[in-house]
Amino acid sequence: VEIVEVIEVVETVPVIIFTTTTDVEVSTTNTEFKFPQSLSESIVVSYKNKPNDVPLSMYILGANASSTFSAIDSTYLYTGAFTDSDLEYVVNENGIKESIILKDKNHPNQFQYRLNGENFDIVQISSSTLELYKKGESENPLAKMYTLSAPKMFDGLGNESTNLSFVVEGDILTLIPDATWIANAVYPIVVDPTI
Repeated sequence: VEIVEVIEVVETVPVIIFTTTTDVEVSTTNTEFKFPQSLSESIVVSYKNKPNDVPLSMYILGANASSTFSAIDSTYLYTGAFTDSDLEYVVNENGIKESIILKDKNHPNQFQYRLNGENFDIVQISSSTLELYKKGESENPLAKMYTLSAPKMFDGLGNESTNLSFVVEGDILTLIPDATWIANAVYPIVVDPTI
């Protein structure tokens, strides 16, 4: 473990705490995130003030394990994560914003994540929103731990679409952007889900 820098924490700016040879750990006021150097490992989200709660682990299926990882301020980028696609994560006090950047027409038509779903009750609120509750407590609104939403995507001209959907089968979450909208969009296209 290498100590990078000790910085006074500013409420809205995440601070890199330390790095290892395999991951970068980031902390905000309430949340901790682990970004692996390689997409052969999971991205992990956990709450600092709830040490007994289960972290959310997201393993990105089909990702290029040798994609290039870079970190600048509160932005973490996997260049070449998929064919003609990058993954970008921006950490803020409200959570983590994932952007899937489609650079050309050869990109995948869906994106899959293996969640540690056995630790949660996953409730599909709408076609593009999931809520994860403590196992066995999906009826208790106080037991909601995470919300995953796919609110929109936009193209290089600023055109927007909300035609995205989530499909959950077991512990596999599939994000499906609308192929018809993409076929008429201008690259780059940013698919913009929130965790």
